[in-house]
Amino acid sequence: MNLLSNTSRMSGLSFMLTTIILVLYVSFFYGGAFGQENNLTRKYNILVTNQTYSSNFFSDQLFGEILNAGTDAIKAVRITAIFHDDQDDIVGSAYSGTTPSTINPGITAIFNIEITDEGIKSNATGYEFTAKWKDEYLASSYFTRLIGGDISTDDDNEGGDDDVDDDDDDN
Repeated sequence: MNLLSNTSRMSGLSFMLTTIILVLYVSFFYGGAFGQENNLTRKYNILVTNQTYSSNFFSDQLFGEILNAGTDAIKAVRITAIFHDDQDDIVGSAYSGTTPSTINPGITAIFNIEITDEGIKSNATGYEFTAKWKDEYLASSYFTRLIGGDISTDDDNEGGDDDVDDDDDDN
């Protein structure tokens, strides 16, 4: 009976130690404490570096620039602007690709989103961005939410914030 009890304790202890070692290994190599990602080793990290909203009679334009601050190239990048009113209700969306469409690490790309929807033009007071892209092998798709800006109501109808960085990245 003692031999069976000792064997049972040893396998329980062995299982517990193996689990602890595995958790520490995964935490050390794949992220910080409790699975938080280590910002120094991020494969995909997209930042909005500047943005400008301009308005004219026929269409509004949302110009911007993004930076691939990650360690891997991203391809087939699509930027979507989601517009909201002063009550934070979504009033519409519009999207554009980037130039260039493949963005290597440390490189910026520009986008130009044309807004022709009258509902957006007359009701939107602000916007947020989302980015969708594929990995360098075009095998997997990724998505993240990016910081947007406000649409001003002054005479020149320019809004948005210059030099805005994104600190919220979901993969």
